[in-house]
Amino acid sequence: MAISKLEDKQAESTSSDLGLRKQKAIVTERKQKSPHFIEAEDDVSR
Repeated sequence: MAISKLEDKQAESTSSDLGLRKQKAIVTERKQKSPHFIEAEDDVSR
């Protein structure tokens, strides 16, 4: 049981990491397309 819980946690962290990487890729793409997007993104993260 403990092993399966650990595996679930690893699977969850892996999938969330992939999601974050996808988001970062999309954000980077948008930044390259429009410089104004960088400012908006910075305001949101503050």
